[in-house]
Amino acid sequence: MLESCGYHVSTASDLSGIPRAKDTATFDLLILCHSVAEIECEFVKVLSVSRWPTIRTLVLLAGPSGCLDTDHKMFDVYDGPAKLLSVVHAQVDSRYS
Repeated sequence: MLESCGYHVSTASDLSGIPRAKDTATFDLLILCHSVAEIECEFVKVLSVSRWPTIRTLVLLAGPSGCLDTDHKMFDVYDGPAKLLSVVHAQVDSRYS
């Protein structure tokens, strides 16, 4: 969905994908799924910020989540795809304001 709206997307399905995620790329937004465990969530956020200091984080919520952290934007997936696109756009756009 994000790619069809013009965003460049890289995905990682486990922690091993984060360190090598397009080593030369710059990322604007890290989106974490609600299914990520708390310890992994913290590790991914710390690793991401160390590699891309200006990255924003959006945590998807759909019931219990290990990524409950008020320092980052939260999004309830039940709010739907149109709202998700709006939140993603706002997060990416605010990075450059």
